[in-house]
Amino acid sequence: MLITEQVFLLLTTDKGSGEPWVGYRRFGLGAAILADLALHDVVAFTDEKRPRVSVTGDLPPDAHPALVNAHQMIREKPNRRAQRWIGHSDFGRIDLSAANLVQQGVLEEHSRGFLFIQWAQYPTRDASIEQRLRARLQQVFHGQAQETIDEGVTLLIVDAVNGTRNVFKEEIRGLERKQVKGTIEEIRHSLTDPALNRTVESVAMAVQGATTALIATVAAANASVASG
Repeated sequence: MLITEQVFLLLTTDKGSGEPWVGYRRFGLGAAILADLALHDVVAFTDEKRPRVSVTGDLPPDAHPALVNAHQMIREKPNRRAQRWIGHSDFGRIDLSAANLVQQGVLEEHSRGFLFIQWAQYPTRDASIEQRLRARLQQVFHGQAQETIDEGVTLLIVDAVNGTRNVFKEEIRGLERKQVKGTIEEIRHSLTDPALNRTVESVAMAVQGATTALIATVAAANASVASG
């Protein structure tokens, strides 16, 4: 399962709307898509404080719709900063992120609205997929298993949108706040420190770039709300 799909499931309620008390689901999906593209070795991040992204390869014909859309956008406007892509309204599209999960019967797609305003919701049809993911992440939080790279990036993204305490209420039950924070920081370090040799340099740069850009995007959005 893609990082994008993991993030979508975790930031979406069983009734199909965004998790309450956790904003910026679309930003999280944008960062997840960038990470997935980098792990598929079709985009690369520059080594800058505010990294830029460019296309380095082609996706397979059957690639996920969300990745195809984002890949094409980056191809058309290369070397944009990752933060701009994450904040772009057409980049981390909810409908495309959910598309394969709907096709596989994990989610349903319902249209809701009033008069001329319509929106889609994606209630859960098969809860077992998210349950297995959450069981794995619970083991990670409690030190009973090591996260995969995909799971680690997912946890960093959920944390970057300030979702850890609310999204993982059951998974972190019994742990002190500092333990949870420590686990997140250990994961960040293990995925981005080249000295540990857990990830190749391009992946480490992508993880660092995508999560840092996401944090900056969320901070800018929060500042805009506060000032407005």
